[in-house]
Amino acid sequence: MDGSDFNFKSYARGQPNNYKNEDYTILRDNGAWYDSGPPRRDHPFGPQHGYICKRKRVEVEIPEEFSCFENMRYWDVHDCQNSALGTWGTYKTITSGSETLPGLCIAAFNSTLSRGKELPETNTYIFKMTLESLAGFMNSNDRGHVGVAFNIRDENHYDFIYFRVNTPKHCYSTGYKDGATVQITSTGSCSDVSIDGQDDVIIHVIVKGHNVQIKADGVFIKSYTSRFSGLNRAAALTRNGKYFKGNTVGFKNTMVCQAVQCKVQVEGKTVELDYKDTIRTKKCETCSCKKFGQVECKCDEQADVVCRAGEIATYDKECCKKCIPKPATCLITGDPHYYTFDKIWHHFQGVCKYVLVKTADFEVHHGNEVRHGNPAVTWTKEVMIWFKDSEYSIRKGHIFSIDEIQKVVPYRKVFPDGYTVDVRRIGSQTYFKIRREASDLMTLKFDGNHRIEIELEGVYKDTTQGLCGTWNGNKQDEYQTREGAITNDLNEFGNSWKEKDDEFCLILPHLPTFVTISQNCGISLGMSVRSSMRQCSLPATL
Repeated sequence: MDGSDFNFKSYARGQPNNYKNEDYTILRDNGAWYDSGPPRRDHPFGPQHGYICKRKRVEVEIPEEFSCFENMRYWDVHDCQNSALGTWGTYKTITSGSETLPGLCIAAFNSTLSRGKELPETNTYIFKMTLESLAGFMNSNDRGHVGVAFNIRDENHYDFIYFRVNTPKHCYSTGYKDGATVQITSTGSCSDVSIDGQDDVIIHVIVKGHNVQIKADGVFIKSYTSRFSGLNRAAALTRNGKYFKGNTVGFKNTMVCQAVQCKVQVEGKTVELDYKDTIRTKKCETCSCKKFGQVECKCDEQADVVCRAGEIATYDKECCKKCIPKPATCLITGDPHYYTFDKIWHHFQGVCKYVLVKTADFEVHHGNEVRHGNPAVTWTKEVMIWFKDSEYSIRKGHIFSIDEIQKVVPYRKVFPDGYTVDVRRIGSQTYFKIRREASDLMTLKFDGNHRIEIELEGVYKDTTQGLCGTWNGNKQDEYQTREGAITNDLNEFGNSWKEKDDEFCLILPHLPTFVTISQNCGISLGMSVRSSMRQCSLPATL
């Protein structure tokens, strides 16, 4: 069944109401029937909601290099007397109730652009809109006509075409509005297409500079020269009736198709790309032109670079792939216990300020204090990060300061060389990050009480010093003093990393020395301190 013998007009009313205002398919066998219009004048939401069934229309051919942008999927009706241009109403009316209204009224000015997005201006484009004359369609003389305004400069300067429903000999008129002047440039008949007021019609306007071609339901109507040069701004339009009596027009499915160009910076020069074109912008990076003129840049796949076990892929500023060690974490917790980057627990109770991690880019220190009246053990009270000639401090209770001046969190600073400091509070943790070129070089978490976690990116392997150890995969050189000596005395190791300008802090008496390597007693970072100490047969308190 192809629907060729179906009586469309006898089926124009009485179909079920469609509350979602969506296309309504009557015959599912061939999918060729659909709702043609919004609610009718007499029963806007009642059981008499009118549906007109008809065959699918033939669309115009879209050039391959064009990109199409659509919106207004559902029917809309606009009040040109009370609504501002460009509003997005639902079931409003275009009304001509007094002689003060203009002869032409634009609805949904520039509505072809999705909200929040703008298309680049062009003088070559295709505009499509589905239109229907609603109220007054049975009155042949006083009916408001339906059409399209295009090449819109503003509400008083544009080209247009409108159609007179049920008037085949004088079916359309073309013209323009230039300030106070409304000029009709041509009037003609429509053949092989029905514009009868009980039916919607799909209008295509094909513009190339001043050259315009009009199609209705895929049927050629008119080619002519427009008043204004091409500009991809268009809208629904109605011509008010002869006696300025009421009329209503519905519209939906607006679309603009046009060639899209993108602008890309390559070695300090601006290069223009057409839609879907690509260009190499860096040694290992390719950029492509996307919809709405966005530029999308991606690092090349570089399948020849294969990372080994224990490594991850990273990308430099030229987008070139390289393999680096996986990140490693140092944990400081309790009174206090240290789990180094090379996965060794050690225990050092100093009451001064100490270097946890030292690299060529930054240092992380912490300061300890005595709690609970027990001078034999200490707890972290403050974490300090030395970076770019400043000291960033997070004290107990999540108090953040820079060079002893308290600051508000979240905090962010971008440096000219690409480094970024980012500080924020998430749940019970304060996060401190040092980033560069989208890589988290160092991430520190402090719970504001005693627990610190420091994660380093793999670029720092083989470069670290301090109480978090020498991250190099060798567990035998973990206790390296500031002077470079390897020791098994944790007090000697710990005190060697005391801040040099912290001369007046209390140094506790020597405590028993323990050197415990995790692989010998089977502990892991996820175990609690007490569990790991029992696993390694250490005393319950230190």
